[in-house]
Amino acid sequence: MADTHVKQIVEEIAALVNATGKPEGLTVSTSRTHPTPSSEQLKHIIVYPVRDTDADNSPRNRVFHGSHRQLAVAIECLTAGTDMDNEQLRSWAYGQLMTDPSLGGKALNIEEGDTNWEGESDSKTDYSLAALEVLVEYVRPRNTLEVEE
Repeated sequence: MADTHVKQIVEEIAALVNATGKPEGLTVSTSRTHPTPSSEQLKHIIVYPVRDTDADNSPRNRVFHGSHRQLAVAIECLTAGTDMDNEQLRSWAYGQLMTDPSLGGKALNIEEGDTNWEGESDSKTDYSLAALEVLVEYVRPRNTLEVEE
């Protein structure tokens, strides 16, 4: 079974934020499960799909038989400290993503979406979670979710 377009896009984004030169101690995954925020050295980024929607509002073209899509991907930054400490990690991750806005040819366009900050005010550990949403525009065949080889 071939990879899907969504899987390839998520893995490409994860690879960009896991590249050489990343902040010391940073771990990156594509799984929503993450370590319990107990370490003062905690720096973790999770990349995962949020929603995949039809981005083509125009009438169907007889020549183009593909599906024009918009994939929302969360880049969830979890770090020890405050929301302002997390801002450095979020900014770095977005900068890394924009070093290759075509995601190796898998995307037509990337736009920054919303960021939501979360945390537990009564937690015994100070940590911050900021989920940056990016919108990835891409095309795929209408008849399959998989990448044709």
